[in-house]
Amino acid sequence: MNSTVSQGLRKSAPIGLSWSAGVAIVALLLASVLPGVPVRGMAAHAGQAIGSISERLLAQLPSAAPAVTADRQAVAKQGAAAGRPAGDEYNYAVANGPLAAVSGTVAVNQTGGFTLLAEGNGTDTYSIVLSAAPTSEVSVAVGDGLPFDAVHQVQFTTELTTTASNTAFLTFNSTNYYTAQTVTVRAVDDTAGEGRHAVVISARVLTSSPNYVGVVVPSFTAEVQDNDAALLLAQTDASTELVEGGAIDTYSVSLSTQPTNTVVVIPGGASPAQFSYSPTSVTFSTTNYDVPQVIIVTAMDDSTVEGYHTAVITHTVTGYNNLGSPYIFTNREQAAPTSITANINDNDSNVLIVETGNATHTVRSGETLASIALQYGVTLQALLEANPGVTAESVKVGDLLQVPATSLFRTSTTVREGGGVTDTYSINCAPHPRAMCL
Repeated sequence: MNSTVSQGLRKSAPIGLSWSAGVAIVALLLASVLPGVPVRGMAAHAGQAIGSISERLLAQLPSAAPAVTADRQAVAKQGAAAGRPAGDEYNYAVANGPLAAVSGTVAVNQTGGFTLLAEGNGTDTYSIVLSAAPTSEVSVAVGDGLPFDAVHQVQFTTELTTTASNTAFLTFNSTNYYTAQTVTVRAVDDTAGEGRHAVVISARVLTSSPNYVGVVVPSFTAEVQDNDAALLLAQTDASTELVEGGAIDTYSVSLSTQPTNTVVVIPGGASPAQFSYSPTSVTFSTTNYDVPQVIIVTAMDDSTVEGYHTAVITHTVTGYNNLGSPYIFTNREQAAPTSITANINDNDSNVLIVETGNATHTVRSGETLASIALQYGVTLQALLEANPGVTAESVKVGDLLQVPATSLFRTSTTVREGGGVTDTYSINCAPHPRAMCL
């Protein structure tokens, strides 16, 4: 048994000194608890037997260290000759100083994968984190890449910079470099009409840590919804009142911001058939952008029964700065409307009024058939024909006479205040889904 164990230990000796010592200790512990066993043909206690084994193991500990190959020995000698400590049995040398820092990067993560801002309303966030520990403090300055005295589109706050500023700061060190730090960004509420536009958000690293000197921070683009009108619209007398086939109205257009090139504004609407415009478009340059130009608007005389109704006049803009062409401004992007609402008085009706052919006249004191005929512009013969059985001699006060219509007189329904003349008309409903006749 001892021979077998010794052979096994010699084969496994390269595993290391700690393994051999461990076996010896275990053997000593077993010796104290096991009963006697035969050893070399003699009865002996287990403690004596295992104790003998332990002594053999302990005697062999110096030879249990693994052999170092010739090439490893050569490397160790070279290290010692160069002033470095020699390696252990695995040739791992003990360093005289700190290891060189791993080259780092800066990661930028937008919340939700994008950044969307609205002037004068709300904020958005993104985070910054380092990939490796710096050897000294790393400061990250976030901003929009513009000089301090330039017109800034966005401002920032961080845990260190609590007041919204053009530039805000984050600080990382060897203990917090792996913890993402949040940057809050908001759009500057300016007065320029820019429409929906983009802003580049950037940052730079300030440090003496060798593994972060010169590291570039990734930039990204944020979209900003403007709350200022690019178009300035002024309605004549503060409203636009139109009558189909009748009254027209006007309004004026100008730009709030000087453009970089020629801008063309085209009036239109969701229902183009409602209006016509003169001129059909107005053009602005870099010099006349703020001079109002007048547009005449006319309600189209259609045959649709609409009653008194409203319709919206919108505007399409081409060539405005870097915006797509054509670009339709919407009220979602601008607080000041770039559309106007016109009131339209319809000249179509769902009620048809038809006058009857004759008027009626009640004879008063002193009137004769001749004077009545003269009053209505009809001949005496026509008056007599309209009233069979009535003669000049038989007519009397209170008689009701029919007065025929003539092209000289019958242009409207006629009545006389206080009685004497009455007239009639009929009402017919025109076919229309909303028509109501009572």
